[in-house]
Amino acid sequence: MTAILVLILPLMMAIVLSLLRGREAQTMN
Repeated sequence: MTAILVLILPLMMAIVLSLLRGREAQTMN
Protein backbone atom coordinates (compact mmCIF):
# COMPACT_ATOMS: atom_id res chain seq x y z
CA MET A 1 0.00 0.00 0.00
CA THR A 2 2.79 2.44 0.87
CA ALA A 3 4.44 1.96 -2.52
CA ILE A 4 1.12 2.71 -4.24
CA LEU A 5 0.64 5.86 -2.15
CA VAL A 6 4.18 7.02 -2.96
CA LEU A 7 3.37 6.64 -6.66
CA ILE A 8 -0.08 8.27 -6.45
CA LEU A 9 0.70 11.24 -4.16
CA PRO A 10 3.08 12.99 -6.62
CA LEU A 11 0.51 12.54 -9.39
CA MET A 12 -2.24 14.02 -7.22
CA MET A 13 -0.02 16.99 -6.32
CA ALA A 14 0.80 17.58 -9.99
CA ILE A 15 -2.92 17.48 -10.89
CA VAL A 16 -3.84 19.89 -8.08
CA LEU A 17 -1.06 22.30 -9.08
CA SER A 18 -2.17 22.17 -12.72
CA LEU A 19 -5.78 22.90 -11.70
CA LEU A 20 -4.70 25.82 -9.50
CA ARG A 21 -2.58 27.24 -12.32
CA GLY A 22 -5.51 26.86 -14.73
CA ARG A 23 -7.79 28.77 -12.36
CA GLU A 24 -5.18 31.51 -11.95
CA ALA A 25 -4.87 31.78 -15.73
CA GLN A 26 -8.65 32.14 -16.05
CA THR A 27 -8.75 34.85 -13.38
CA MET A 28 -5.91 36.71 -15.12
CA ASN A 29 -7.94 36.74 -18.32
